[in-house]
Amino acid sequence: MAEPKYSLSPSYTPEQLEGIYHNVVLKQDFYGATYGSEASFEPNMELAAVVCAALAPKKHMDVGCGRGYFVAAMRKMGVESSGLDFSAALIKQAVPAAKPYLAVSSAENWMETTPIRDVDLLSFMEVFEHLPYTVVGRLLERLKTCFHGRLFLTVPSYGVDERFQTGIVTNEGTPEWQADMMANRPFQNIVLADGVPHHGHISLASYRWWTEFFLLHGWVRHGDMERRLADSASAVLRKHHYNPYVLEQQDPPVKAANLMVTNRLGTGWHNAESFGDRMGRWTNGNAQFFLTAGQEIPGAIQLELTAPHVNIIRDWRVSVNLERLVYATPWHFQWMPLAVSAPVPLPNRGKPACLTIEPKKLPVKPSPDLQWTDVIRLSIVSPSYSPKDYHLSEDARQLGLIVHEARVCA
Repeated sequence: MAEPKYSLSPSYTPEQLEGIYHNVVLKQDFYGATYGSEASFEPNMELAAVVCAALAPKKHMDVGCGRGYFVAAMRKMGVESSGLDFSAALIKQAVPAAKPYLAVSSAENWMETTPIRDVDLLSFMEVFEHLPYTVVGRLLERLKTCFHGRLFLTVPSYGVDERFQTGIVTNEGTPEWQADMMANRPFQNIVLADGVPHHGHISLASYRWWTEFFLLHGWVRHGDMERRLADSASAVLRKHHYNPYVLEQQDPPVKAANLMVTNRLGTGWHNAESFGDRMGRWTNGNAQFFLTAGQEIPGAIQLELTAPHVNIIRDWRVSVNLERLVYATPWHFQWMPLAVSAPVPLPNRGKPACLTIEPKKLPVKPSPDLQWTDVIRLSIVSPSYSPKDYHLSEDARQLGLIVHEARVCA
């Protein structure tokens, strides 16, 4: 058989990609007798072991299960696991250990025919790149109404991620992808093999874009569980080229709750630990929360935090920034500044300090080209943070602020 002729497609719009999905991808034999034949039980068993250790699921469903390797691996780990795939050919060829627990269903209608309310972990392993991101968005919105557990995803992700480090690296041969990453939008040019999407891959994007796309649809990355997965499974993830995410639904709008006890922690947050007689989370100098806030902008932020002892004399200050997630065609995400505070000095070090910070609202002119979401990013910033200054510190975890409480006030 001749080697396929590969090329980069023209720039596709979301509507064109959805048309290609229905008219080309679903009608091609990407998933016939030979697709995925190189898969084996070993990588799925290795991944199942780390997923069970990090996420501890009791009842699991794998959507886009293929021949059922991951379902079989999860069942071997003692989890009640089942699977769905739209390809009857693959289900027919399923591994014996999983075959009784697999069913055929399409990406569009499986939620209508499959009870998932008592499932606590849904996995989508290498699935979302096969769907238009418009379809993925509708799927995530529908999941919010009928599913209350966590999502575990692996999807090809480009660029660098705080928790999982380097994803897929773009090169000089794909300047179009580099331009899309810089603009924070999904890749408008996809790989074609003999004129059709290579292996049906039509949604490609960076770690950052996928993260903000999930936020747009009400799903936030679970920082603690992802960090646990990264710490315990980095070798397995690199070995099998997995780019994972662990997602939970965003909570309702926050009023005066203590944000530190939620899972809406974004980048810059690290594990909870005891600091003196208080528990807290330490930050690397720019730590973020993701809030569902409707049209309201928090009027003040109450912080209780501790600045660590350091080996040089330096004034330590803290500021708070608020930004709203907005997007434009073609799904270009950005953060719109809403409010910012002046740097506030801390009164002491090594002891908890209480601060009430009132960010000053910025004049924002709505643009007809931008669509506003109800996701607000709250950033706690330490402008004085500079790790190279603290190389003599005994504990590297004490380089940032320790935040004990963070409360949003109306």
